[in-house]
Amino acid sequence: MTVETPDNWNEMLAKHLTGNGYRNIHRGWENTDYMMNNEVLVFHTEDTCVEEGNDKPVGVQHPLDEDGENLHYFDSIEDGVEYAENYMNKYPTLPDPN
Repeated sequence: MTVETPDNWNEMLAKHLTGNGYRNIHRGWENTDYMMNNEVLVFHTEDTCVEEGNDKPVGVQHPLDEDGENLHYFDSIEDGVEYAENYMNKYPTLPDPN
């Protein structure tokens, strides 16, 4: 199920999701209102630094949320994408990290 996301969260093109620190990215979005720490990424954990100590094949990395968290793990790409879409709807503007 695809959820409508706020206008300031734009899906990144596949060509921008490789190289330069990106690894195993399935989908990604960036918040156009912010210059830094503005991405939500859904990725496969295999062959990444988060694979050890984690038994889930999919991760979602995002700017810090109200609980100070920025990484969550899921059993499927679909679950990860759903979480990412819900995060973007909950945070159309990013929470203040302070």
